[in-house]
Amino acid sequence: MRRFVASSMVMLLVLLVPVSAQEGDAVRLEIEVIDDNLKPWYGAGDTLVLASAIHNTGEATSINEDPSCGTILRIANSYGESLVDESIGCRGQSRGLDIGTGTTALDEHRWDLTDSDGSPVPPGVYSVSIELAGSGLMATTEVMVQQNANIPSELLIATSVVHRSDLLEVGEPFVVTYELHNPTAQTIDLTSLKDCQLLLDFEGAQLGPACDAGASILEPFAVVSLGHTMIQPAFAGDASLTIQTPDGLVLDTYDFTVEDREAQSVPLTANINTLSTTYAQGELFDGSLTLTNDGSENELLRFTNTCRATYWIVGEDGVAYDSLNQANCRDAELDVVVGASSQSTFPLQSWAFVDQVGCSMPSGDYVLVAEVPEFGYASSIELDFRRVQSANCGTGAAPLPSLSIGVDDDNNPLFELQLTGTAEQTDIQWIDICKASIQLWNLETTEKMIEKNVLCNDNERIDQALRLAPNDVLEFTLSDLNSLDYQEVDYRVYINLATDQDLVLEQEFTWPLQADVAQEDVVDDEISEEIAMLQIDGTWSSVLTSDGACWMLEDDAGTIHMLADSLQASWSPEHGTSGVYNAQPADATAACARFTAESYALVEVVQETPLIEEEPEVEESAAVEVDTQEEDILPDWAPQAVTVLTVSAILSMLGFAAFNNEAIRISTTLTGLWLLGFIGRTSETSDGRFQRGRLLGYLTANPGCHFRALLSALEMSNGQLSHHLRVLEQEESIWRRKDGRLVRYYPLTNTLHPLLEDEALPVPILAPDPLSLQGKILVLLDHDSQMGDFPTQAELAKRLDKSQQLISHHLRTLEKYGLIEGRRMGMRNRYKLTKEAMFLLETSDAYLKNEMSL
Repeated sequence: MRRFVASSMVMLLVLLVPVSAQEGDAVRLEIEVIDDNLKPWYGAGDTLVLASAIHNTGEATSINEDPSCGTILRIANSYGESLVDESIGCRGQSRGLDIGTGTTALDEHRWDLTDSDGSPVPPGVYSVSIELAGSGLMATTEVMVQQNANIPSELLIATSVVHRSDLLEVGEPFVVTYELHNPTAQTIDLTSLKDCQLLLDFEGAQLGPACDAGASILEPFAVVSLGHTMIQPAFAGDASLTIQTPDGLVLDTYDFTVEDREAQSVPLTANINTLSTTYAQGELFDGSLTLTNDGSENELLRFTNTCRATYWIVGEDGVAYDSLNQANCRDAELDVVVGASSQSTFPLQSWAFVDQVGCSMPSGDYVLVAEVPEFGYASSIELDFRRVQSANCGTGAAPLPSLSIGVDDDNNPLFELQLTGTAEQTDIQWIDICKASIQLWNLETTEKMIEKNVLCNDNERIDQALRLAPNDVLEFTLSDLNSLDYQEVDYRVYINLATDQDLVLEQEFTWPLQADVAQEDVVDDEISEEIAMLQIDGTWSSVLTSDGACWMLEDDAGTIHMLADSLQASWSPEHGTSGVYNAQPADATAACARFTAESYALVEVVQETPLIEEEPEVEESAAVEVDTQEEDILPDWAPQAVTVLTVSAILSMLGFAAFNNEAIRISTTLTGLWLLGFIGRTSETSDGRFQRGRLLGYLTANPGCHFRALLSALEMSNGQLSHHLRVLEQEESIWRRKDGRLVRYYPLTNTLHPLLEDEALPVPILAPDPLSLQGKILVLLDHDSQMGDFPTQAELAKRLDKSQQLISHHLRTLEKYGLIEGRRMGMRNRYKLTKEAMFLLETSDAYLKNEMSL
């Protein structure tokens, strides 16, 4: 009997297996959010309300459940830790539950954003599950919570809003930027803010960036970017933007008046294309804007001018650069069809990361906003730019460096470097992984006791930028100086700081220190000479060089003063503007370095008169016979003859000096070429066509040349070449194709067109300019190889007076193109030329004629 019962149970289970599988596929539990929260997150005071139901898409059936608890709620955080679990009250009972075809409503559940102890949960993404106890049916959804962030009170979060023009129109983008600042001398722990985000409200609620900038700590006085948000208004009228933290702290409120503008209904999306978002000084930004059509129909864009895709850069003080200011927009109709499930790409103008006065931009984070202005499409990305050389140009207030020299309790030397804030906001941007280099000289023997980089990061990471308030002091202990054995003589210490500003500190001391001297304030020992204030006047003009624009102020006597920097934040020079200014002598910018005039930093605008263009007056006059003596009237060709003779004399003197002085031969030649180009610009109509003809002819003979190769071959300035390339692209005579970090240019012909694959395109032989940094590296390696030496990256950086980071970048580029190879010798990598590079140097006239001082 028992055997019969057991056999019957086995047969019954076998029959039930396919039925259960079918029910499992047909019967499911679903949940739905039914509260009135419209935000993409839940915050303090909100309650999550979920409705559950069973959906049966098959025939009526029955399932088991636990009647002691019915549906239960479970909540876990992103780490899988359980915060709420209602299954604790279940007693494990079981009964059958009939389920008909269709939907069977179950219970509603509420969550007030607290854990099982009633404490508010911190920010994060939470997994919320509802289960029908005993049935195995469960559904899960994820919920974003932004409350109870507990942001440290000492942290400062600053925001700013920037848009391109004075008026904000419907569809026109504006950018919100965010900064996190530690104004204290103590490190702040940010690990608790991992899931915290800022909250925005503009025409609806949206999430902002993370509160921690992806960092675990914030160093003393450090300031980091939290990112940005690009917003395009959808409605005209008065609007307000509110930014707050999950703790309910309102950071800022901005009010807008949005002007009405016809909105475009073409459903396209914009995206910026660039090979990199990280740039070093000397590199060019080059990118494009792509419009993508995800629809099923073609879309027509009817342009009315040649400026189809433009961009602007957001910096710390607003719009730092606008490509429209450098563009030559002309009325020209063009129809562009963006096919279904296809895209169209528009090139963006190149930018060398220089401001209006030719200064390199300060190191930091920038936001690039690219637009198609006629149709309201826009996209944004963040760019990280780093200087590789210090300069007092285009920078803000510099900190005051000082050196404290004393002894510790054991009478050992103690050297401490201090940086003191001198203005309302003193920013410090490190440009290398080592914050400073030091030299120590024994003045009695004139021996250099030490020379090395100090205060270096072990993980090759540049420290966070710093911001000091007035009288804030940042201290560093120079342990490399503390460990030396000092004699009873005089010493001089020299410290060069690796910051955006050119900061150098030099101080002498006698060892052993006298007790009263050791306690003196070091600042008293450094008597700084007040720089004389001068008054200059004249009319502004600029000259475009390969390093940017060099602005010049020429007075009535013909004396030229070059602009090095401006301490007037809201002022910038304009062509033809005349004025009187208070200024101080300063070092020339990179754009002005080739000229011999004096450079000045403008301190104050005393008087300024803008250029007023007057219409010429046409007067009607009767013909009057006047007896004139022929010898008093200069012939029409006299001014031109004087100009030709003057220019010829100047060029002859420069040529003679260059011929007899090898050190200035190259720079003099370049200056002469620039003068010829500058004179040629006086007839833009004919000369522009001539230069573009040269450019198009060279590209026809050498298709695939990149920007720097064209600069070297055609001897144009950066701005001239960019202008002519842009005009030729607008005329659809040439086109471009990205190749790594380079952009190669091709003539548009039947056999060379954008539809060709990369493999089918011709690429000219790589030939770096011998005056470029890559060219200098090749020449150095060639010279050392003849002596049997193979330098390291550090040795190349020292001999070329460049940072190791920049040298490393160019070494990788040369390796990529097969011109050099690195080999492990001992404990270090050493570099040598390949056979291809040797052939290049032996067959290139430019390299053979270029004699570099090594």
